[in-house]
Amino acid sequence: MLEIISLAVTLLTGRHVPRHKRLTRADVARTVGILPLLGGLLAVIPIASFLISQRMWSGRPMIGAAIYVVTELIVNQCRGTSALAKTADAVSAYLAGGGKSAVSTIMRDEHRGTIGVISVVVAVMLKFAFVATIPSAIAWQTLLISSVVGRWGTSFAFSAFHDSISHPLIDGDDLTGLSDAGPLQLLPATATVFVVAALLPVRGIVGCVAACAVCVLIANGAHRRLGGTPFVVAFGLGELAQIAALAALTVG
Repeated sequence: MLEIISLAVTLLTGRHVPRHKRLTRADVARTVGILPLLGGLLAVIPIASFLISQRMWSGRPMIGAAIYVVTELIVNQCRGTSALAKTADAVSAYLAGGGKSAVSTIMRDEHRGTIGVISVVVAVMLKFAFVATIPSAIAWQTLLISSVVGRWGTSFAFSAFHDSISHPLIDGDDLTGLSDAGPLQLLPATATVFVVAALLPVRGIVGCVAACAVCVLIANGAHRRLGGTPFVVAFGLGELAQIAALAALTVG
């Protein structure tokens, strides 16, 4: 189980976590089911920084929002925003008539295009704006729920489109086991979302359902247009799901 958790942390943050044995295909597939839970645990650090900043700078929510966003980027090593940038560049290239070959080239390129950079700026500013307007009475619950929903978006992409997910090597582990992920792995991920959503009984569940619906629609659209769901796109989808959850929980 520790090896599965360590792989989940590596997937979500890009950080190397030592593992004492190679993971089997079944182990890699099971990792998909715990991504929301691990995402919620990792979110404790930026949430704590936000709550502390609220106490230190009471009445100045923008400071707390800025600290939260920066801390989250550090904890996750910009995993979601980087993936979102690549996804935006890939979609832009496809819409410009580049086809699947152009998409594959962009996914392998470490550089970011103009559209990718703009998408990251917009995503960060939206997240900042939503966090700054969260009512203090439901602040930590909203941030926790949105983080869990975001990681559910990644789990959904791996489970729903596993036949087209690319399989990179991470720390020497072959991730072809992601192709075995399906409804059975998505079930615990979804259960985690609704358990956490119960922190805000009505608002939380309605917000989660709305965010998950947006996530599914965007995922299906990207899947059709890109002719598949590259590995990186799954994490870009998670970032969009988190922002959608923040919007639904804050505005709602």
